[in-house]
Amino acid sequence: MGQPLATGKYGVMVYYDTIAPSYRELYGAEQLSKYSASVRLSRSSRILDLGCGVGLLYEYSVSLGVEVELYVGIDLSFESLRELRARYSREGLAEAVAGDIDRLPIRDGVRVFTNVYSFTVYTCSYGNPEDALKVLDLSSAEEVAISVLCSDEEPRCPQGLSVAGKLGRAEVLCKAVRGPGGA
Repeated sequence: MGQPLATGKYGVMVYYDTIAPSYRELYGAEQLSKYSASVRLSRSSRILDLGCGVGLLYEYSVSLGVEVELYVGIDLSFESLRELRARYSREGLAEAVAGDIDRLPIRDGVRVFTNVYSFTVYTCSYGNPEDALKVLDLSSAEEVAISVLCSDEEPRCPQGLSVAGKLGRAEVLCKAVRGPGGA
């Protein structure tokens, strides 16, 4: 008989560790279409990517000609982070951090990021974006965008963010957009 399937956050980590080498081929086009529909970056940006995977958002940002001053990607999957580091860490601007979105490895009140993103991480039954956002002082952020995926109920946005559109039949884009400096 086969191995039992891992469940919960451990199951998520095991799954993404397994597919990390082929993530680009499996999900790259889908993720890039979400970015092009959702992401609005300044010429110079400091990006926090919650659930960064292999770093496709960093790649997308650079392809737009954005000067990425700082990119911090946080993910549960060690293998995905290894892929990100192998590709981008030598450039010195992409930091890959192992961590849980519900217990962000970031000090309370951090105001360094101009853009905070999380795509295809939060669901109606997994993760609590409100808790994650409480850790960050988003007053300096020009844009916050989080997708919420729900299979059996209507997707809803965390407090402080509003629905900006649909990314699929069961995925909603939640955003807060401010001017430069968070105003």
